[in-house]
Amino acid sequence: MKRWLKGSSYTLEPYMSLYIFLFVLFVIGVIFGASMVGSFKLFAKQDLLFLLSNIFSPLQSHLDY
Repeated sequence: MKRWLKGSSYTLEPYMSLYIFLFVLFVIGVIFGASMVGSFKLFAKQDLLFLLSNIFSPLQSHLDY
């Protein structure tokens, strides 16, 4: 990895522990969120899907142009 970083003008090495920590935190959040949504009842899943579709539908219609 150091050989890859050696040629670049911006080195990631001083911040590598921060990047690893944030990546692990992100993965834990994704796993926890997926397990929480998996434990929802059918009505709550439908409600969540309706909410997310209302949030993302303007973005989708904007991208179609």
